[in-house]
Amino acid sequence: MSKIEELIKKYEDRLDILQGDVDEINDMYEEEFNPSDWSGGNFDDAYSIGEDHGEVFAEYSMIKRFISELEDLLNNTQ
Repeated sequence: MSKIEELIKKYEDRLDILQGDVDEINDMYEEEFNPSDWSGGNFDDAYSIGEDHGEVFAEYSMIKRFISELEDLLNNTQ
């Protein structure tokens, strides 16, 4: 297995973990998610929830893009 293939596998494993978080967040939003309710009315906690969700989606999106670029690189070197 090449180094590129190892990286792809590593990041695919991370995507699998993140997918559970993404699914959980999506389920919350489908239930008419209200950050104020989920945080007990505490603005700072509601803000923190939004930050956490943004970080999860950003990491997920970046890893998907990175995997795609690695696969392109792998296909162009073979």
